[in-house]
Formats: sequence, structure tokens, C-alpha cells
Amino acid sequence: MIDLESKNIWDKHWSKKSSLNTLFERFARFYRRTFISRVVSKYCDKYFKERGVYLEAGSGTADSSFRIPKRKRVFIACDISVFPLLRIENKNIDIKLQADIFKLPLVDESIDGIYNIGVMEHFTFDENVRILHEFERVLKPRGVIVLFWPWKYCWVEIVSKLKPLFPPSPSMFGTFDFNELISTTELLKVWEGLSILDGFIHKIVVMTKL
Repeated sequence: MIDLESKNIWDKHWSKKSSLNTLFERFARFYRRTFISRVVSKYCDKYFKERGVYLEAGSGTADSSFRIPKRKRVFIACDISVFPLLRIENKNIDIKLQADIFKLPLVDESIDGIYNIGVMEHFTFDENVRILHEFERVLKPRGVIVLFWPWKYCWVEIVSKLKPLFPPSPSMFGTFDFNELISTTELLKVWEGLSILDGFIHKIVVMTKL
């Protein structure tokens, strides 16, 4: 079941972005496809096996993940709003799934890897605990999670303080204790860092299920 309140928030957000005619939308899409996509490709390809089923949980239009090498991977784009799913041009995407990130319609231990870009910051600490537990549920043993989590000191956050660009972001990376968050799960942190490739926008966090 989908949370209708959350769905309405994101439907409204994506309906406003339905046109690429605004200067900001053109720039944002260019930045995602030119810079952020290179970071996503680098780390997802590095930590994901060449074969398996991989879920982008909170995919939006999946603009940032089109460079991930296909290899023998099956990619699922999942979002609570159908609007961005209908706009996906990423040819890597095999399945489009409208679903709630808190209640994924997937069986236990069915997914080899999970990733998302600019999603987790939109939830509170307690909500992120629930999301990570849901990721654990659907992830296979030794499966990998790669999160591209916006950093509180990134330039996008500074711009957003002047003009809000997205729904509220209560959990920018660096505003809470990530080690405390992961300690609520049985996940193991493998790596954490920044990349110059996207202008230090995201903290990249890699975790695995033991």
C-alpha cells in the first residue's frame, strides 16, 4: 500500500517539473547527466556484481543512473510517483515500479543491490531507520547498498536555502550521526567518502548485508 500523503507531495513536485523549459530544470538535468551520473556509474559498477537484480529506490526519472554499465544486470526503477517513471529515458531500466519505499512489493532477499541518489535526506532519522530495515529485508545476503546522500555543505544545499528547490530535507548528510543510524541495522559500512566528479555534492555510503 502506498502512503497517499507522501504520494501527493511527490506528485505535486514532479508535476511542477513536468516541463524542461525553465532555466533551472535545463541546468539541473544537464548537471545530473553530465556530472552526477559519472559518480553513480563509478561506484555502482565498482560495488555491484556484473550479474544480478538492482533496485533504484526513489528513482525519479533515473537521469543520474543511465551511465551504469548494463553488463548482465537487471535494473528496476522504483518511485512513489508515477509521473517521473513515465518520463524515464534511461535505456538501462528494465522494470518501472510505482511503490512506497517503506513497503516495497518485493519478496525477502530477492534483490542483489539497492541504490539511490538524493533520496534519504528527505526523511527523518526514524524514517531512515525504517527504510534501511526495509532495504535489509529485500536484500540478499552479501548484497550491497550504495547511497548518494547530499552533504549539508554542498552548493546545492546553499542554493536551496535561498530558494527551496525540493520538498523538505531534514537529514542532509552531516546533520546527524550516520554511525548511530547504521547501528540500528545489521548492515556493515564498507566505505564512505566524497567525490570531486559531482562537485562534492554527495556523501557516497556503501553498505553490505552480512
